[in-house]
Amino acid sequence: MKKITFISFLTILLSLSIHGQEKTVTIHLDQFDSQQRVQLASLDGWIFQKGSDKSWSQPNIDLTGWKHLNPNQLSSEFGNKNERLEGWFRIKFRLAQDFDTISWYLDRELWLATDIYLDGALIHSFGKTGTDQSGFQHFNPSHALPVPFNLQTGREHLLAIHIANYEGPFTPRNVRSTEENLSSLINLTGPYFTELKQDYYRSSHIYSTFWVTLSTIFMILFWLMYLQNPGEKIFKLIAILSIANLFTIVGTSLPNFLELSFTQEKIRYLLTVIFGAVTNVFMLMVGEWIFKKKVSTLSKFLLILLPVSSIIASLYDFSIPFGVLNAILIGYFIYLIISNWKQATRVQWAVVIAMFLFLASISLYIVLAKISIKLFLLYGNLWLSFALFIPLFSLLIYVSLRFRETMQERINIQMEKTQQLEAINAASAKIAEMERIRDLDEIKSKFFANISHEFRTPLSLILGPLRRAEKRRNGVGNKYTLDETSYHLLNRNANRLQNLVDQLLDLSRLESGQVYLSLEQGNMIQFLRSIVFSFESMAERSGINYITNFPPEIEGVFYDKDKIEKIISNLITNAIKYTPSNGSVTICIQEKEGAILFEVTDTGKGIKNKDIKRIFERFYRVEGSEEKGSGIGLALTKELVELHNGQINVSSTIGEGTTFKVRLPFTLRGLPDNVHVLNHNGVSENHEKKSTPFIKEDAQLVREDSDNNQSINEKPLALIIEDNEDLRSYISSIVDKKYKTLLAKDGEHGERMAFEHIPDIIISDVMMPRKDGFALCNSLKNNDKTSHIPIIMLTAKAGYDNKMEGLTQGADAYLTKPFKEEELIIRMTNLVEARKKIWEQFKSLDLSLINDASLQSIDDKFLQEVINVIKNNMDNEYFSVEDIGREVGFSRSQLHRKLKAIINKSANQLIIEIRMNEAKRMLEHKTGTVSEIAFSVGYSNLPYFTKSFKKQFGVLPSKVRNL
Repeated sequence: MKKITFISFLTILLSLSIHGQEKTVTIHLDQFDSQQRVQLASLDGWIFQKGSDKSWSQPNIDLTGWKHLNPNQLSSEFGNKNERLEGWFRIKFRLAQDFDTISWYLDRELWLATDIYLDGALIHSFGKTGTDQSGFQHFNPSHALPVPFNLQTGREHLLAIHIANYEGPFTPRNVRSTEENLSSLINLTGPYFTELKQDYYRSSHIYSTFWVTLSTIFMILFWLMYLQNPGEKIFKLIAILSIANLFTIVGTSLPNFLELSFTQEKIRYLLTVIFGAVTNVFMLMVGEWIFKKKVSTLSKFLLILLPVSSIIASLYDFSIPFGVLNAILIGYFIYLIISNWKQATRVQWAVVIAMFLFLASISLYIVLAKISIKLFLLYGNLWLSFALFIPLFSLLIYVSLRFRETMQERINIQMEKTQQLEAINAASAKIAEMERIRDLDEIKSKFFANISHEFRTPLSLILGPLRRAEKRRNGVGNKYTLDETSYHLLNRNANRLQNLVDQLLDLSRLESGQVYLSLEQGNMIQFLRSIVFSFESMAERSGINYITNFPPEIEGVFYDKDKIEKIISNLITNAIKYTPSNGSVTICIQEKEGAILFEVTDTGKGIKNKDIKRIFERFYRVEGSEEKGSGIGLALTKELVELHNGQINVSSTIGEGTTFKVRLPFTLRGLPDNVHVLNHNGVSENHEKKSTPFIKEDAQLVREDSDNNQSINEKPLALIIEDNEDLRSYISSIVDKKYKTLLAKDGEHGERMAFEHIPDIIISDVMMPRKDGFALCNSLKNNDKTSHIPIIMLTAKAGYDNKMEGLTQGADAYLTKPFKEEELIIRMTNLVEARKKIWEQFKSLDLSLINDASLQSIDDKFLQEVINVIKNNMDNEYFSVEDIGREVGFSRSQLHRKLKAIINKSANQLIIEIRMNEAKRMLEHKTGTVSEIAFSVGYSNLPYFTKSFKKQFGVLPSKVRNL
């Protein structure tokens, strides 16, 4: 029993008219090709007749009108390929004796509707042949397996095939002409080929799923990268390429999942051809962009031409559009590679060669399908996968690298913009600071001019009567006499001077944190009445209507008489001063929610908005006012109000007047944490509601090496700050025998060097660029690190006012250019020796017992802060100089020079001294054993503690305890 398979069915061309008996063809084993197939359509003996008579399937029929079949002449029977094609093919054959062991299958791959008859019996139908358009149905051969049937060796068999096509010869599956399909796709094959087809169909499902899934993933990745970088054209090209590639893959794989109608198959095929052409053109564009950073006109032209030409060509032959297209693209890629051989990077090479391999692989895939169906069935899917994924993976690598480069470029651009913005901000801040300093200098200049005027007026009024008294003095006993008017004039102006000095001192103490509230409890309203009514006569003399309003008496409130008197006096004085005659000043006092509300309203000219923002600044005065003030009254008032945890604000209308409103709390809960409350005996008691740690916000921790064993006898360090290079060198030559010198070229440079080196004395010019001597002196004297350093000012300004200005800023001495060398040396020596005398005072002191209340200067407060830090870490054996510096905001070297300058002791010496003094005190009071006391002051090694104690006091600690 033999089985036969008919595989494909392509066209039988030509028939010759025959009469009589059919010719019987004998098929021998040697007629099989390498893939175990016999192409039956190529055998002689076929006959053909148009028509649809079912009886023509029988062996014995009238053959009149039948024609011999020629494979290339069927089109001559149907001149118009769109004509309805229907007819019968017959052939008689027998198998030679050498086919005994072979099973047979009939295999065909043709969209034509087909009925297969063997020896007059119908063995299989593909589609429906029908008798007209309505009954006709194409057959989809996508997954058709060969049809088995039985043959007997040596017996004659009749194979009859009825074909029909009512839609013309368009055949998307290998779209060749109908006659070619008939001639090449009617095959006799064995079981091996059938098994290959079965495996091919099964693997196609798996491969198609894999291709579509992976292409979708790549498409999503490429589009995400493009959306992150819409300005990058390469990302846009690859994103479009990925979509076209996905549609091409889907179109190619669709027949593996769905049974399509003939019309659906035509649409699928045409769309696949279009997207395939677009994919290849965009691949060309990507290659161009990678190499040349541009897309050529040729590529843009091909983007239109190739899809259109592919559609037109595909109507004739499947292989033509893809073959021509691939040939063009491969040729152009070869041109790109050759023309950019030298300048291309490795990544560019990898991507372009991968796409070249893709095109080459697709071409080989098509060639493989033509030259060897066996190899195509075995390796076609695998080869196509290889062809598809090489460019996808290479593009993914390229895009990822380019994406990373783009992100880094963005980061660099952002960093550059940030740096530019920071530079702009720094420049703006510097300009603002310069303007602020300029304004401050201008305000200070005006202040000193005003304060000089304020001093000169009362001084003149004091000196005038005294000089007159001198002229009229009584010769007896050299007595000076004053009349009552002169006496009151002297007294009034002396009080005025005292008030100005007090205000300046108050501002200074407030700035250094030396002012505290001294509260007493009592009737505050009564006290306020006495102050307010004390100005009534002053208002009357000025012709001002003086209006007051007080609340009921309030007993038991807390208030500081001195501070409140200054606040109210300043506000009322200002109101009367700036109110014209016939105007009014209204004083309104209220009690609300534990606070006194104090309101002063005048009917003066008013204050401009630009001035309101600054009237509480120190030394600021409203321009154009007829009444000149010192510029410190309102600044002092505001700071005194804030000292109470109070608030002050001002509102004003030009031409109508001004109102100042002050709120002052009078309960201990509303007042600051640390206050002094006078008891009934008038003794001050310190009240603290809570401990508020002091945090030095601007402290810098700088680790530096320092010589803690600096010799006491080495030369003092002098810092010379002078913008004139010759004078700077001259001064250095004068003092270098007795001093080590540091040189700075301007105020800012000198300030930095002073903070860094902590010199023993500073000589500074006044008129310098960037920062003048007065500003430098003020800055150094108000900084903990440098406040102790004596400063000698050198200036060409010989006036008394200029000298006073320098001394006011904290200068210790003032020399006028040209100066004498001897005077400069003597002044330097005196200032340094004065510092040494201070050292001597500290030698005999137990520094740990210094009382905070007795400290006034910045240096004293700094020293107490250092001592407190050491005390708080007394029991920490690992406590070091660096720890002290970290607490007080000094570097190791700065701390060393500061302590050497003010007490002539290093930080280590101070730690040991304080620990030893504390240990001695504890031993004398017998607060523990020697060992316990040693541990409590930071010594874990008892013998070392004993040795240190004896070195300090000349006696063993045990003897001190036993006294």
